[in-house]
Amino acid sequence: MTTPKRRNTADEAIQTLDQLFICHINEGDADALVESFYAEEALLLPPNHPTVVGRTRIRDFWLGLLEAGLGGLSLDSAERWASRNLAYATGAYTLAIRRKVGGTRPP
Repeated sequence: MTTPKRRNTADEAIQTLDQLFICHINEGDADALVESFYAEEALLLPPNHPTVVGRTRIRDFWLGLLEAGLGGLSLDSAERWASRNLAYATGAYTLAIRRKVGGTRPP
């Protein structure tokens, strides 16, 4: 008789959060995204862009991207790690920016 594999609850939690993040992006829901993932005093460090400080400005940042056509996000985690109150995942992502006719360029 084989012993059942023990579930890695941290790994499952990270996967669940990844899926929630993807869902909010692909549904274009900046409010739910920010409410689910950012503290009031959070910092967002987007590439080639100044640091975005605070939940309200982070929401505005994401809203600008979503309104400009950001979507089609998928995540492929190569590694997940967790210990006590810290967890992270590394990997690759793909996304699309579909410009609407007359749309603006993302920030």
